[in-house]
Amino acid sequence: MPPVFSRSCSSISHTVGTAAVNDLGTSTRNSFLGSPPVVSTSVAFTDGDTAFTCAKVRPSGKDRGTWEIDNWSDTRPENGVTGTSIRQAGGWWDGRRDTVGYTVQHAAHWIYEGTGLKDGDVFGADPAFPLIGYEADGATFTRKRGLAVVTGDQGTPLSFFILGIAELGEGWVRASPHAAATMGVYTSDRGGIVFNGATTDWPCLVGRNVEVDRITRNVLDRLRLRAVPILGPLPIRHGRMLAVAGESALFHVDTAALPTGSDRRYAWRVTTGAANQELSGQPGAGGLTCRVLMPPEPMPVTVTVTVAEAGTPVGFGTLTFVPLSVEEDLKTDAVALLREMVMPGEPSNPLVHPTAEPVSRTWMLYSTGSVRLPWLEDRAARLAEVVRRLRALGRDRPGR
Repeated sequence: MPPVFSRSCSSISHTVGTAAVNDLGTSTRNSFLGSPPVVSTSVAFTDGDTAFTCAKVRPSGKDRGTWEIDNWSDTRPENGVTGTSIRQAGGWWDGRRDTVGYTVQHAAHWIYEGTGLKDGDVFGADPAFPLIGYEADGATFTRKRGLAVVTGDQGTPLSFFILGIAELGEGWVRASPHAAATMGVYTSDRGGIVFNGATTDWPCLVGRNVEVDRITRNVLDRLRLRAVPILGPLPIRHGRMLAVAGESALFHVDTAALPTGSDRRYAWRVTTGAANQELSGQPGAGGLTCRVLMPPEPMPVTVTVTVAEAGTPVGFGTLTFVPLSVEEDLKTDAVALLREMVMPGEPSNPLVHPTAEPVSRTWMLYSTGSVRLPWLEDRAARLAEVVRRLRALGRDRPGR
């Protein structure tokens, strides 16, 4: 499916993006949401499915009963599809609005290729044609090492990576004092890539702003190709795909959705940090895998692969994440080991239960046919080693 590129000129067209990518969470389709917001109401098809109307208004008398007014923002927010919502940003509907542009994060990402932008640069802040507005969408975020990262609130995928942020001032009608438009990209569980410009006037600046032009071209050039999921970072840690700064990680491209080919090539690229820094990768398994040494400190990393058949690109996959620090990795190990110790079997019947008398659970130390004590002893020894390493880092005090 070609990427969706919608212009929000009315409440009806606001719904185009959602209608087109409603199943992205389980899809391999790509989408360019160049101009949200996407309102939280359904589309009703009329006139023999030759037209559609936003169900934000009641049908006319002749169409009574065709649809009902609905609003699913409280039960199924659009954040789960688009990554953002106007409820986390805002709008400016009256008079000339304040000029706001996007501040760049992770300038090494492929959307910024050829723009010359660096982290901290601002683009789209032209008073004649401001990029942000008249309405803007955002994701709830927090700051971590100076980087704005999503919290997952309202269903925003945790893989949604904020690449540009524009905090809205007092003149805006905004959801909160820290409301912001958040341009970003995420990859669905099956590899579908979603880019979200998160501002209605993105198309207005195509042809007027060189950075918007180049970003648009970069996105369309890649999203026109079939999406191929990248699995990784591997190996799995406690059931999660996590990388650690300073350690190597393996990535695998899944090409099952592509037609069978006889002359297939894989071009891997790994970029990191604030500028166009590249990490060297070691391809393996005929190009299906790539092993990469993570940067020594936590910073954004983007892994991409372009699949070509007989020299023609046919597939593209992308993945952006921040590796854990050594300290974060140890803390994750500690929590995961504790979870395994108190919940070694069926989660609905854990070894430790907050409302049960400890003496009533002692029988669980001996499972049918085997003794659980050695298993617990092994986890306890591993936990003691993790605690020792954390103390060696000086991270055994409150607030650290």
